[in-house]
Amino acid sequence: RTKEEPDAEFRYEAVVVIHKDMEISNIDALRGLKSCHTGVGRNVGYKVPITKLTKMGILPPLNDTKLSPRENELKALSTFFSKSCIVGKWSPDKDINQRLKQQYSNLCQLCEFPDKCDYPDQNSGYEGALRCLAVGGGDVAFTKVIFVKKFFGMAYGSQPAAPSNYNADNFAYLCPDASKKPVNGEPCVWAARPWQGYMTTEQDQEQITALREAITKLNALGESSHADWISSVLALNNKTLTRDNKGPYTPHQYLTKAKYED
Repeated sequence: RTKEEPDAEFRYEAVVVIHKDMEISNIDALRGLKSCHTGVGRNVGYKVPITKLTKMGILPPLNDTKLSPRENELKALSTFFSKSCIVGKWSPDKDINQRLKQQYSNLCQLCEFPDKCDYPDQNSGYEGALRCLAVGGGDVAFTKVIFVKKFFGMAYGSQPAAPSNYNADNFAYLCPDASKKPVNGEPCVWAARPWQGYMTTEQDQEQITALREAITKLNALGESSHADWISSVLALNNKTLTRDNKGPYTPHQYLTKAKYED
Protein backbone atom coordinates (compact mmCIF):
# COMPACT_ATOMS: atom_id res chain seq x y z
CA ARG A 1 0.00 0.00 0.00
CA THR A 2 1.06 3.61 -0.08
CA LYS A 3 2.19 5.76 2.82
CA GLU A 4 -0.39 8.30 1.67
CA GLU A 5 -3.22 5.78 2.14
CA PRO A 6 -1.84 3.06 4.42
CA ASP A 7 -5.26 1.68 5.37
CA ALA A 8 -7.03 1.88 1.99
CA GLU A 9 -8.53 -1.46 0.98
CA PHE A 10 -7.79 -0.90 -2.71
CA ARG A 11 -5.14 0.86 -4.76
CA TYR A 12 -7.83 3.07 -6.20
CA GLU A 13 -11.61 3.14 -6.52
CA ALA A 14 -13.44 4.26 -9.66
CA VAL A 15 -16.48 6.44 -9.06
CA VAL A 16 -19.01 8.48 -11.01
CA VAL A 17 -19.78 12.00 -9.76
CA ILE A 18 -22.78 14.13 -10.77
CA HIS A 19 -24.50 17.33 -9.66
CA LYS A 20 -26.56 16.49 -6.59
CA ASP A 21 -29.80 17.95 -7.91
CA MET A 22 -29.67 15.98 -11.17
CA GLU A 23 -32.63 13.66 -11.61
CA ILE A 24 -31.36 10.18 -12.50
CA SER A 25 -33.84 7.30 -12.39
CA ASN A 26 -31.62 4.75 -14.15
CA ILE A 27 -28.15 4.61 -15.67
CA ASP A 28 -29.53 4.92 -19.18
CA ALA A 29 -30.57 8.45 -18.16
CA LEU A 30 -26.93 9.42 -18.68
CA ARG A 31 -27.69 9.27 -22.40
CA GLY A 32 -27.37 12.69 -23.99
CA LEU A 33 -25.59 14.23 -21.01
CA LYS A 34 -22.17 15.89 -21.02
CA SER A 35 -19.34 13.73 -19.69
CA CYS A 36 -15.92 14.45 -18.23
CA HIS A 37 -13.15 11.85 -18.53
CA THR A 38 -9.53 11.57 -17.44
CA GLY A 39 -8.25 10.80 -20.94
CA VAL A 40 -8.44 8.29 -23.76
CA GLY A 41 -7.34 4.75 -22.89
CA ARG A 42 -7.00 5.42 -19.17
CA ASN A 43 -8.50 2.97 -16.70
CA VAL A 44 -10.80 4.93 -14.38
CA GLY A 45 -11.98 7.65 -16.75
CA TYR A 46 -12.27 5.62 -19.94
CA LYS A 47 -11.97 1.83 -19.68
CA VAL A 48 -14.12 1.40 -16.57
CA PRO A 49 -17.12 3.40 -17.85
CA ILE A 50 -16.92 1.74 -21.27
CA THR A 51 -16.68 -1.73 -19.75
CA LYS A 52 -19.44 -1.24 -17.17
CA LEU A 53 -21.87 0.58 -19.50
CA THR A 54 -21.35 -2.05 -22.19
CA LYS A 55 -21.93 -4.87 -19.70
CA MET A 56 -25.17 -3.16 -18.60
CA GLY A 57 -26.31 -3.11 -22.22
CA ILE A 58 -26.36 0.68 -22.28
CA LEU A 59 -23.51 1.07 -24.74
CA PRO A 60 -23.84 -1.13 -27.85
CA PRO A 61 -21.49 -4.07 -28.47
CA LEU A 62 -18.12 -2.77 -29.63
CA ASN A 63 -17.78 -5.26 -32.45
CA ASP A 64 -18.08 -3.39 -35.75
CA THR A 65 -15.39 -5.16 -37.78
CA LYS A 66 -15.14 -2.21 -40.17
CA LEU A 67 -13.77 -0.09 -37.32
CA SER A 68 -10.71 -0.44 -35.11
CA PRO A 69 -11.29 -1.33 -31.44
CA ARG A 70 -10.51 2.27 -30.46
CA GLU A 71 -12.92 3.72 -33.01
CA ASN A 72 -15.64 1.34 -31.83
CA GLU A 73 -15.19 2.81 -28.34
CA LEU A 74 -15.13 6.42 -29.52
CA LYS A 75 -18.18 5.95 -31.73
CA ALA A 76 -20.15 4.44 -28.84
CA LEU A 77 -19.23 7.27 -26.48
CA SER A 78 -19.86 9.93 -29.14
CA THR A 79 -23.33 8.51 -29.77
CA PHE A 80 -24.20 8.13 -26.10
CA PHE A 81 -22.96 11.47 -24.70
CA SER A 82 -23.79 14.84 -26.26
CA LYS A 83 -20.48 16.50 -25.35
CA SER A 84 -17.36 15.27 -23.57
CA CYS A 85 -13.73 15.90 -22.83
CA ILE A 86 -11.54 12.91 -23.69
CA VAL A 87 -8.05 14.19 -24.38
CA GLY A 88 -5.04 12.28 -25.64
CA LYS A 89 -3.71 10.53 -28.72
CA TRP A 90 -6.66 8.66 -30.14
CA SER A 91 -4.31 6.95 -32.58
CA PRO A 92 -0.50 6.80 -32.84
CA ASP A 93 -0.95 7.68 -36.51
CA LYS A 94 -1.14 11.47 -36.85
CA ASP A 95 -3.59 11.43 -39.77
CA ILE A 96 -5.91 8.87 -38.16
CA ASN A 97 -5.80 10.78 -34.88
CA GLN A 98 -6.87 13.95 -36.69
CA ARG A 99 -9.60 12.16 -38.61
CA LEU A 100 -11.07 10.59 -35.49
CA LYS A 101 -11.09 13.91 -33.63
CA GLN A 102 -12.89 15.55 -36.54
CA GLN A 103 -15.39 12.73 -36.92
CA TYR A 104 -16.18 12.47 -33.19
CA SER A 105 -15.53 16.12 -32.35
CA ASN A 106 -18.24 16.24 -29.68
CA LEU A 107 -15.89 14.19 -27.49
CA CYS A 108 -13.58 17.22 -27.34
CA GLN A 109 -16.12 20.01 -26.90
CA LEU A 110 -15.83 20.22 -23.09
CA CYS A 111 -12.03 20.39 -23.14
CA GLU A 112 -10.12 23.57 -22.38
CA PHE A 113 -8.73 23.45 -25.92
CA PRO A 114 -11.30 21.55 -28.04
CA ASP A 115 -9.30 21.93 -31.27
CA LYS A 116 -6.26 20.34 -29.64
CA CYS A 117 -8.03 17.79 -27.42
CA ASP A 118 -4.73 16.67 -25.93
CA TYR A 119 -2.57 17.08 -22.85
CA PRO A 120 -2.07 19.42 -21.10
CA ASP A 121 -5.69 20.42 -20.56
CA GLN A 122 -7.20 21.68 -17.30
CA ASN A 123 -10.28 19.50 -17.86
CA SER A 124 -8.29 16.27 -18.14
CA GLY A 125 -6.87 13.92 -15.54
CA TYR A 126 -8.46 12.89 -12.25
CA GLU A 127 -8.94 16.37 -10.82
CA GLY A 128 -9.48 17.87 -14.27
CA ALA A 129 -12.51 15.64 -14.81
CA LEU A 130 -14.00 17.07 -11.61
CA ARG A 131 -13.13 20.61 -12.70
CA CYS A 132 -14.89 19.88 -15.99
CA LEU A 133 -17.93 18.83 -13.96
CA ALA A 134 -17.82 21.71 -11.48
CA VAL A 135 -17.10 24.67 -13.76
CA GLY A 136 -16.65 23.31 -17.29
CA GLY A 137 -20.24 22.53 -18.16
CA GLY A 138 -20.14 18.78 -17.52
CA ASP A 139 -22.97 16.69 -16.09
CA VAL A 140 -21.03 13.57 -15.07
CA ALA A 141 -17.38 12.86 -14.24
CA PHE A 142 -15.45 9.60 -14.06
CA THR A 143 -12.56 9.68 -11.59
CA LYS A 144 -11.01 8.19 -8.42
CA VAL A 145 -12.26 8.50 -4.84
CA ILE A 146 -8.97 9.92 -3.56
CA PHE A 147 -9.15 12.77 -6.08
CA VAL A 148 -12.74 13.54 -5.11
CA LYS A 149 -11.48 13.96 -1.56
CA LYS A 150 -8.54 16.11 -2.70
CA PHE A 151 -10.71 18.24 -4.99
CA PHE A 152 -13.24 19.05 -2.27
CA GLY A 153 -10.64 19.47 0.48
CA MET A 154 -11.67 16.44 2.53
CA ALA A 155 -9.33 14.44 4.73
CA TYR A 156 -8.06 11.17 3.30
CA GLY A 157 -5.56 8.56 4.43
CA SER A 158 -2.90 10.34 6.45
CA GLN A 159 -3.75 13.75 4.95
CA PRO A 160 -5.83 16.35 6.87
CA ALA A 161 -8.68 18.37 5.39
CA ALA A 162 -7.68 21.44 3.36
CA PRO A 163 -9.45 24.49 1.92
CA SER A 164 -11.25 24.02 -1.40
CA ASN A 165 -12.86 26.36 -3.91
CA TYR A 166 -15.65 23.85 -4.50
CA ASN A 167 -18.61 22.87 -2.32
CA ALA A 168 -18.98 19.12 -1.91
CA ASP A 169 -22.61 19.59 -0.87
CA ASN A 170 -23.49 20.38 -4.50
CA PHE A 171 -22.34 17.00 -5.81
CA ALA A 172 -23.09 13.31 -5.35
CA TYR A 173 -21.73 9.89 -6.20
CA LEU A 174 -23.86 8.08 -8.78
CA CYS A 175 -24.10 4.38 -7.94
CA PRO A 176 -24.41 1.51 -10.46
CA ASP A 177 -28.05 1.06 -9.40
CA ALA A 178 -28.69 4.79 -10.16
CA SER A 179 -29.01 5.75 -6.49
CA LYS A 180 -26.97 8.68 -5.18
CA LYS A 181 -24.68 9.17 -2.18
CA PRO A 182 -23.12 12.38 -0.78
CA VAL A 183 -19.51 12.83 -1.89
CA ASN A 184 -18.51 13.60 1.71
CA GLY A 185 -19.70 10.16 2.78
CA GLU A 186 -19.04 6.54 1.86
CA PRO A 187 -18.61 6.19 -1.91
CA CYS A 188 -20.39 3.69 -4.12
CA VAL A 189 -17.63 2.21 -6.25
CA TRP A 190 -18.02 1.01 -9.84
CA ALA A 191 -14.71 -0.84 -9.81
CA ALA A 192 -11.58 -0.87 -7.70
CA ARG A 193 -8.02 -1.80 -8.53
CA PRO A 194 -6.52 -4.26 -6.05
CA TRP A 195 -3.17 -3.52 -4.52
CA GLN A 196 -0.29 -5.24 -6.24
CA GLY A 197 0.66 -8.48 -4.58
CA TYR A 198 2.71 -11.61 -4.90
CA MET A 199 1.58 -14.97 -6.23
CA THR A 200 2.66 -18.40 -5.15
CA THR A 201 1.61 -22.00 -5.73
CA GLU A 202 -0.61 -24.19 -3.59
CA GLN A 203 2.46 -26.20 -2.63
CA ASP A 204 3.96 -23.14 -0.95
CA GLN A 205 0.94 -22.22 1.21
CA GLU A 206 2.60 -23.45 4.38
CA GLN A 207 5.41 -20.96 3.79
CA ILE A 208 3.17 -17.91 3.22
CA THR A 209 3.61 -16.51 6.75
CA ALA A 210 7.39 -16.82 6.51
CA LEU A 211 7.36 -15.25 3.05
CA ARG A 212 5.31 -12.29 4.30
CA GLU A 213 7.72 -11.71 7.16
CA ALA A 214 10.69 -11.92 4.81
CA ILE A 215 9.16 -9.43 2.36
CA THR A 216 8.46 -6.96 5.18
CA LYS A 217 12.07 -7.21 6.40
CA LEU A 218 13.45 -6.87 2.87
CA ASN A 219 11.28 -3.81 2.29
CA ALA A 220 12.62 -2.15 5.43
CA LEU A 221 16.20 -3.06 4.51
CA GLY A 222 15.84 -1.86 0.93
CA GLU A 223 14.28 1.44 1.98
CA SER A 224 16.86 2.19 4.67
CA SER A 225 19.73 1.48 2.28
CA HIS A 226 18.05 3.15 -0.74
CA ALA A 227 18.65 -0.03 -2.72
CA ASP A 228 17.54 -0.10 -6.37
CA TRP A 229 16.59 -3.75 -6.17
CA ILE A 230 13.59 -3.01 -3.93
CA SER A 231 11.77 -1.64 -6.97
CA SER A 232 12.99 -4.07 -9.61
CA VAL A 233 12.59 -7.23 -7.51
CA LEU A 234 9.71 -6.49 -5.11
CA ALA A 235 7.94 -3.68 -7.05
CA LEU A 236 8.17 -1.50 -3.93
CA ASN A 237 9.54 2.02 -3.48
CA ASN A 238 9.92 4.73 -0.84
CA LYS A 239 6.20 5.60 -1.16
CA THR A 240 4.88 2.09 -0.51
CA LEU A 241 4.29 -0.19 2.46
CA THR A 242 3.84 -3.94 2.81
CA ARG A 243 0.56 -5.17 4.29
CA ASP A 244 -0.88 -8.59 5.10
CA ASN A 245 -3.99 -9.03 2.91
CA LYS A 246 -5.34 -11.77 5.20
CA GLY A 247 -5.34 -14.22 2.31
CA PRO A 248 -4.45 -16.33 0.52
CA TYR A 249 -6.91 -15.65 -2.31
CA THR A 250 -7.19 -17.12 -5.76
CA PRO A 251 -6.62 -14.55 -8.53
CA HIS A 252 -10.35 -14.66 -9.36
CA GLN A 253 -11.33 -14.04 -5.72
CA TYR A 254 -8.89 -11.13 -5.49
CA LEU A 255 -10.24 -9.44 -8.62
CA THR A 256 -13.91 -10.17 -7.88
CA LYS A 257 -13.63 -8.54 -4.46
CA ALA A 258 -12.72 -5.32 -6.26
CA LYS A 259 -15.30 -5.69 -9.08
CA TYR A 260 -12.28 -5.68 -11.38
CA GLU A 261 -12.84 -9.01 -13.12
CA ASP A 262 -14.41 -7.43 -16.24
